[in-house]
Amino acid sequence: MKRILLIFVIFFVNLIYAGMNHANFMKYAKTKNVIFEKACSDGNMTGCWKSGILYANGFGVDKDYSKAKYFFNKACVEGDKKGCWYLGDLYQQGFGVKQSYLNASGLYRKSCDIGFDKACNTLGVYYKYGLGVKQDYIRAKKLFEKACKMGSVDGCIDLGTLYYSGLGVKQDYSKAKAIYSKACDENSSLGCHDLGVIYLHGQGVDKNYSKANMLFSKACKMGSIDGCINLASLYHSGLGVKQDYSKAEAIYSKACDENSSIGCHSLGVMYFNGQGVKQNYSKAKELFDKACNKGFFGGCNNLGMLYKNGYGVKQDYSKANMLYAKACNNGNLNAGCFNLANAYRDGHGVKQDYLKALEIYRKTCDEDFAEGCFGLGTMYDEGLGVKKDVDQAKIFYKKACDGGFADGCTDFKQLFEPDKEKISR
Repeated sequence: MKRILLIFVIFFVNLIYAGMNHANFMKYAKTKNVIFEKACSDGNMTGCWKSGILYANGFGVDKDYSKAKYFFNKACVEGDKKGCWYLGDLYQQGFGVKQSYLNASGLYRKSCDIGFDKACNTLGVYYKYGLGVKQDYIRAKKLFEKACKMGSVDGCIDLGTLYYSGLGVKQDYSKAKAIYSKACDENSSLGCHDLGVIYLHGQGVDKNYSKANMLFSKACKMGSIDGCINLASLYHSGLGVKQDYSKAEAIYSKACDENSSIGCHSLGVMYFNGQGVKQNYSKAKELFDKACNKGFFGGCNNLGMLYKNGYGVKQDYSKANMLYAKACNNGNLNAGCFNLANAYRDGHGVKQDYLKALEIYRKTCDEDFAEGCFGLGTMYDEGLGVKKDVDQAKIFYKKACDGGFADGCTDFKQLFEPDKEKISR
């Protein structure tokens, strides 16, 4: 399952100011800061990092990262684990200092060695993705295990993700499921979501859409945007629940309003297809554009499709290809790359270039994307940029068919029935 590299709450105040309006909260924070700074000057390191938090956020004082750094560093030098942790966050984000994963990793390591579970987990994430350190799944695993044993639910979940993905360990869906299940029982929205994904895909368990629906619903109620999105997708498709476009639309809309790029994209699909809403290409365009700009590159591909066909916009092959390229270059291999390769094959908005089309189709097929294999099959089938080779075409059509691309199955069968008229493209 895919997950955003890092999701950290950098700064927080570990107090609940129930019933306070903003003005009263700021007055309260100002009063607390006087107390925290006095405690810090008296040698209480907790007072130092708490004062640092207020300066970092501008709570009761003018926002001042330099002062935040001073207080976090003072606590860290004296061996306070949270002081080092928060100072590491400044370097991670580049707040008041030059952004440096290397410096952040050193501070997280110090905090972890002192015994802070969150720092151990964060350092594990750094090793998992190679941020400021050499990528090392084995070290990541050890740090996640350490964080998990110290009580970090996030550490447990990240450990489960290694088993789920087979990174640094033998892939083991059962171990991942056990870890996610325990985290979910402890009311971790991420644990419930990831457990739902296991049931959705039937990984190490029987596929169970109803169970997935229950888990996504629980995760959503606890604030997981991904849980909400997956819950909406079940209502959208009618898997494990009665199909309900209205519920799907409402959830996608709320997620989009909360800046979820996938929520915006999925809502755009509903407007494009007229599912639960009146078909509206202009609205779909607005939503795909929003998703694309927020980093969901399937949105870029779909926006390109609107420009290619002139749906809700003036037809513009060049703009479509620019969007396909953006999607393709950012990992949207199945649709973005396939559509870009088609443009080079057909000469739509670009100079016709069979070799470029072949290169892109082959790139996506090598990554086991069925659409790319189908495109590669057509090139060999029709002798475009390569010598016509029916045997090679069969191989790629079959791979596309095995990968779930229906046109690959159709063309594969037709190559064994040469007397039947080929479907034109």
